[in-house]
Amino acid sequence: MGEQKPYSYHIFSFPFRWDYKADSKPLENIDYEHRTDLEKFTDALTNHKDALKNSLWKRKQFKPDTAENYNQSSYFYGFAADAMFDEADGKPIKDKILVSFQYEIKENTKYKISIYSKNFYGTYDLDIKKITLNSYNTGVAVLSFHLENKKYLEYNQILRINEFGRRIFPAFLGENFDKDDVRKCLDAPRKKILAEKIELQIGDKTIGGEITYDEKVHFQLPIFIQDLLPPNFKTKIENNNENVFYIRWLLDDRMFVTCWYGNDEFSNLLKENYEYKKSEEWYKYVFIDTNSVMCQHDQMMMELIELHTYRRFINWRTFYGVSRYSFVCLTSSLDTLKQNDADFIPIHLRNLYFQMVQLSLVQRASLLRFAEEVSFISTLKNNDKNTPQKIKDLNREYLQFVNKMYFREVTAQEQGIELYDMIQDKMRIDRDIKDLNHEIDELYQYANLLEEAKENRTMRNISIGGAILLLPSLIAAIFGMNTLNFENNENIGCISLQLTIALPLLLISVFGIYLFKHKIIKAFLSVVLFYILIVYFLKNIYPLL
Repeated sequence: MGEQKPYSYHIFSFPFRWDYKADSKPLENIDYEHRTDLEKFTDALTNHKDALKNSLWKRKQFKPDTAENYNQSSYFYGFAADAMFDEADGKPIKDKILVSFQYEIKENTKYKISIYSKNFYGTYDLDIKKITLNSYNTGVAVLSFHLENKKYLEYNQILRINEFGRRIFPAFLGENFDKDDVRKCLDAPRKKILAEKIELQIGDKTIGGEITYDEKVHFQLPIFIQDLLPPNFKTKIENNNENVFYIRWLLDDRMFVTCWYGNDEFSNLLKENYEYKKSEEWYKYVFIDTNSVMCQHDQMMMELIELHTYRRFINWRTFYGVSRYSFVCLTSSLDTLKQNDADFIPIHLRNLYFQMVQLSLVQRASLLRFAEEVSFISTLKNNDKNTPQKIKDLNREYLQFVNKMYFREVTAQEQGIELYDMIQDKMRIDRDIKDLNHEIDELYQYANLLEEAKENRTMRNISIGGAILLLPSLIAAIFGMNTLNFENNENIGCISLQLTIALPLLLISVFGIYLFKHKIIKAFLSVVLFYILIVYFLKNIYPLL
């Protein structure tokens, strides 16, 4: 008897935001570029070692030196590949869009999902093929568990694996809330959607445990993720911490699900007379529902199925479904696919389509991060002298993201174009890009207004300084200059000459005083000017009358 072939593949992807904090300075006072330092992230992850001082994470650079990698490299446009793969191109990390890592796993590595729900009690264990982590220069990262299932064939088993295997913290707590009894609080979500615990069996080592919550921490990483990361990756912000990375979730309590499932009976049933159009089973597979369908309106359910189903290959019993939190594929069994020379489909899903999913997921996560940055900067006070520079830095980083990570098309292949369009549409990438463009443009204009106001204040201060110097200059002009000898001139001509000197100085002085807003200073200078004019009149004009 040959080796058992897989019934399904599952990839659970956890996108998160990270911020690097080098010293005790508050996080909000650290500029964006330093908080998203890829070199620091790489150092922290690759220096994370086990008890034997072996590195747990290793950088995994992409080379088209295998058939699998070559196919990926040739499938995507070169400009898009730069945002999908950490290519071995010799570039320093500071010039990279992303850096890729892979966790060192051994044989007999399992992803164990322990469920204590209303309809099922037991554990599903799947083989871990690899654990990857991609970190991007926008300050987001995606941790992915690539799993293989050789044990569970039934449809309901696949649904449970997807639903309970993706949840990383409780979406809600039961009405019988008791902060002193965590287990009692978690009864309600565990009966419906939340695994009791998720564990990773890596060789003879088990990491993970119960999925719980802490009322003191807004977001708590589950143990099976926390134990994979270095100890200085934290979820609680403390200003006195140094050399730490703060992790924050960007979506909700669910990891994104990418899944292939091979089942002859199920795929034949959906293909027959296009039964998929009204199939509750297909709806639940696409939208990751385990119990009842979460759309209790027949017409709406059928409309949603049409919108979220890719139909190009249905006559070949190959179905694709796309939602905001899932990308699934249903085909005939692997044996049947092989008989029809179509056993490449699961490979394409795990490689080509997963790359499109991951890129879109990173785009969505980055947009959410930029939206948070815009919201934060908008709360800063107008008198914060660093606000304009922060806005300009954010605008620069956002433009780099749009130019280097946001693409309307990533491949010339027809089905790739269509599937990528579906993924982008369901994640609402285009809509969010347009909204964020408007917000950042308004923020940038606000920064320009602040700088213009600053320049105006500077010019006003210069003008005021000049006005202050006018009075001493006038005094010097009157009392310091040599007195003209008018003995041989007509009195009226002398008076005219004196007025020619005095009137321009008078007008300039009056304008200078007018620039002052402070009433007391303005009154004082007015009195001084009046005194000077009296003295000038008595000294130079009165004797000529």
